[in-house]
Amino acid sequence: MKRFVKIAAVLLLAVTVCAGCSKNKSAWLTDYTVAQEQAQKSKKNMLLLFSGDDWDGTSQQLKDNVFNQKAFYGVAQKKYVLVNIDFSQTEYEKVNVAEDATEEEKAEAERIEQLYVEREDLAQRFNLSAYPSLYVVSPNGLALSQIDLQSFSSVVLDEEAEEETPQSVLARIEETEEEQELLSDLIAQIDKSEGLDRVRAIDNLYQATSPELRNPLASYAQEVVALDPNNETGLTGKYEYELANEKAMQYAMYMGDVVSASKEFESVCETGHLSALEKQNAYYMAAYILAMSPEPDFDKMLELLDKSYQQDTNSDLAVQILEVIENIKQVKAEYTQQ
Repeated sequence: MKRFVKIAAVLLLAVTVCAGCSKNKSAWLTDYTVAQEQAQKSKKNMLLLFSGDDWDGTSQQLKDNVFNQKAFYGVAQKKYVLVNIDFSQTEYEKVNVAEDATEEEKAEAERIEQLYVEREDLAQRFNLSAYPSLYVVSPNGLALSQIDLQSFSSVVLDEEAEEETPQSVLARIEETEEEQELLSDLIAQIDKSEGLDRVRAIDNLYQATSPELRNPLASYAQEVVALDPNNETGLTGKYEYELANEKAMQYAMYMGDVVSASKEFESVCETGHLSALEKQNAYYMAAYILAMSPEPDFDKMLELLDKSYQQDTNSDLAVQILEVIENIKQVKAEYTQQ
């Protein structure tokens, strides 16, 4: 009998320990792929938080006061799959290992480095511009809304400012539910459509999505070009421009290659289905990006600006283009005199 009592005590202790572990376990997932799989299975949207816990001066305080409070996650996880992508420097510094490091240490460094590459790709996909940032994301990875967290920074800096609470942030998320529902319905329409109807459904989603949240729509832009190669809908050129813009930004921002970035815009004017206005913008962007070069090609810039102007000499942009051309000529003259 005593033996059974001892066994029961051990089992009770194990249950108590496990219960404690469960309470300490974060409600936030840290693997985006796992979170997306859960979202697809549960048919919930994701609440995606980008943070810099140990360096941005705001994220950790927000987590302590809001995101890791049960009053927040206990409510939020009923509607959303919660995922936190953190860019803490303490973790990233582990990629720097000594030459005499063990194989295990080197392997761990490679794992962390690859992890941060994946996180950077995710941040680029959602056009991340500030830490912390909070997005509502569909199960198939499209941004539905972005929740304003900039006021949190002012709270940190201003001791007299009213502190955010789990309830205030939940209310802010709730304010975006109409936008979430609208975009979710448009995504569903795309899934039900084929051919040129799908092209038009994609364009409806694109138009309804805020410009800063359109990066994840790049795959849809590729679909438009593939589904309507003859531009029957009149929409192909628009998405050829979007794809050129995406490639140009990758060249310019992430590779520092402004020449290749400029050529993306110039090429789409010559080979795509762009309207006159779209070509005017594309040639102008080609010149604008080329101006970022440490050794700018003034003649090429002037050529591109002239092509831009000639697309529509009566547009609102045309007057600005003429002013820019004169400025470039003046800068060129000063540059050659040095």
